[in-house]
Amino acid sequence: MSAVINDELTRISNSFIADGLSSREYRELDTRIGKWNLELRDLFEEELIEILALESFYYIERAEFWINYLKKQIAKQPRKQVIDVLTLWQQPFLLFGQITQELENELIVKDDLRDISYAIPGKITESHLGEWMLGIVLPDSRRGEHGLTGTDGIMFIHNDSSGIVARIRDTLKSSDKDVLDVYRLFGQMEKVYDFTTFQQQVVDLTQQYLADHSYEEDIVLPMLTGFLLNNEVNAKKPSAVAAGVIQVAHDFELIGSAYSTLKEIGAYFNVSSATVSKYRDQVGDFVMSKIEHSKEENSEQIASPELSVDIGTDPRGTERFMWEMVKRTQQQSFETAESLNAFLSGKMNEEYQPVNKEEQAQLFCYKAYEAETEELRVQLANEAADKNSNIADVHLLLAEQSTHKIIKENHYLKAIRSSIENVDFTIDQAWNYVLNRPYLRALFTYGAWLITENRHTDALKQFSHIFEINPQDHQGVRWLLVVTYMHLGFYEEADQVLNQLNSDNHQAIFFYLELVMDRKELDLAINHVDMSHGEKLNKHVIAMVAEGKDPGAFPRSLTIQAGSMDEAKLIYWMISGLI
Repeated sequence: MSAVINDELTRISNSFIADGLSSREYRELDTRIGKWNLELRDLFEEELIEILALESFYYIERAEFWINYLKKQIAKQPRKQVIDVLTLWQQPFLLFGQITQELENELIVKDDLRDISYAIPGKITESHLGEWMLGIVLPDSRRGEHGLTGTDGIMFIHNDSSGIVARIRDTLKSSDKDVLDVYRLFGQMEKVYDFTTFQQQVVDLTQQYLADHSYEEDIVLPMLTGFLLNNEVNAKKPSAVAAGVIQVAHDFELIGSAYSTLKEIGAYFNVSSATVSKYRDQVGDFVMSKIEHSKEENSEQIASPELSVDIGTDPRGTERFMWEMVKRTQQQSFETAESLNAFLSGKMNEEYQPVNKEEQAQLFCYKAYEAETEELRVQLANEAADKNSNIADVHLLLAEQSTHKIIKENHYLKAIRSSIENVDFTIDQAWNYVLNRPYLRALFTYGAWLITENRHTDALKQFSHIFEINPQDHQGVRWLLVVTYMHLGFYEEADQVLNQLNSDNHQAIFFYLELVMDRKELDLAINHVDMSHGEKLNKHVIAMVAEGKDPGAFPRSLTIQAGSMDEAKLIYWMISGLI
């Protein structure tokens, strides 16, 4: 019974974002996460920032969403034990306290503001005794009078050299505190990170150079911190790394327009120009990867031309017309096929008038997919959401607007959940019934996104399911199935799928997929000869590979013709991360 109760509470908690928030709140969260990222990006990892922004929103600042959701769940519950926990969960709070005991599967934390010792579960993999804990918690009767359930944003503070504990305490005691203000305090810590002696020497030498030349630290030190925390540096002298950092700071004009040469910087740090260049390249590559990632997350996607061979996440050009025909016939009854055809012929050139908000929303979605500009696409998507936020295409369009993983994934999951209700699984080829297509589109788009997130096992589930209900594969799922199998190292399965396809029609696609598969399976690098042969089939691919850009989201719509740029875009998207 305890396990059943725990499972039910876990389900309720995990379903909150999908079921407890509307599209309007999603849009508000998008704006909030963007602001928090700007404020905290130099202090925490992006995923942690998203979690902190989300949890502080619906647990603290707008707790009414969480509370109302729990009340609805309580009304459905037959079990008193579950009701008791959900009742207490309506009182989340921000805990700040010191860890005073470590028991077998829980920590005892003395709340600094309430002078109460709480028990919070956790498997002890490393000692946190004496450290400070900060994060949102929920009272939980399963663990006694002062039991708690923790949330994902809990963090430990083990270095108080800059007085961060006192600052957090004073901020939390303030009557007009902003939760974001609490996390901003970490920017005032002199030594937030547990650097090795070598890393700290790099930081100290960099700071010394900046001070000697009257340069500001605000941009350079966060860049250096990110580099040191995300890269293994095998250098004999910390001055060599510091020299490379300073050269990058000059290259990117992070410390003013005045430029210093490799020789000048090498002389200051007593290292050779070649050494400066070596570590300049390492640090520069790190900075460029961050810049490209930022561009990708904030760039607007531009719709591609309509398909002649169907590949893409947008609907096919005829889908809106087919949908309108189905909706027209659903409103009528016909005794014969002749009367049906006569009716459709008469309505062919008339603009369809939706009969309810759901149809209005779907029509706005089709118009958004057809929009010629990104601005109009976004506008129409938001108008669709205002009409009815519970249809698949609304969530797919809102997902592409979001740059935040948690929000994006929840839109995809809602798209799948809302569209499965309308699927007719009795049809042998699900694609042949137009009302099934939003569901197939949601699965395909979610699966393609999962590949970009390196969640290939999850992607495999989506593609396998599509293939089960639509084996004729009108969406080109087999190509992505081959790619997914390769990422997972299932080369035999990838080869089996590839052999089912017609290589004559897509020679370039076949060549590159087979090339990558052979080289991955044999652990061999792709050589110049390989790429030269591929260039004869599609000259654009080799240039894309040489440029090495992140291919981003799966293309919305492509025209696949032998040797075309669109064919190259598809190939490059599929082989990126495999070569």
